[in-house]
Amino acid sequence: MILQTRRLILRELTLEDLEPLYRILSDPIAMVHYPQPFDRERTKEWIEWNHHNYRDYGHGLWL
Repeated sequence: MILQTRRLILRELTLEDLEPLYRILSDPIAMVHYPQPFDRERTKEWIEWNHHNYRDYGHGLWL
């Protein structure tokens, strides 16, 4: 499912989002309220965690 307006697109995460998400999730300033920034593997695991949530619960975080 995709939600789209003139200025915004919301959609489920995919593994193709790994690199752009890694740039955000590895930034210490962006991740100041997390125990530590994510490395590339942790970012991949986070995307996969959302895939499990989509499948198991019918919802998860969107991009």
